[in-house]
Amino acid sequence: YSAYYDSLRNLITDECLNAWTLSREPYKYERSAMDRGYRITPGAMSFAVYQTYDDAVTYSFAMELSVEDAEGKATQTTVNGQIQIITSQKRVSKITYDKFELPIG
Repeated sequence: YSAYYDSLRNLITDECLNAWTLSREPYKYERSAMDRGYRITPGAMSFAVYQTYDDAVTYSFAMELSVEDAEGKATQTTVNGQIQIITSQKRVSKITYDKFELPIG
């Protein structure tokens, strides 16, 4: 997993990196799709301020995904959630997803 997550090291806090590594997010979703012959491509993202704190801001987000099967048929889906950024560090401290399902067989 280290090669996958090392590219994120400068963008997220150590606590967030540890949580993602333990839960294998988002790696497990990408790996599951790949093992089934699907390809996930991120699309447009939108953000809105959800809550502000003295040292952090939480944004709600919506991210469009294109999920393509082995025959090239693409299905569109949207992932929603929240992302918290520590303002002094300019690093992500927490990401949560609302319930979503990938359209993979």
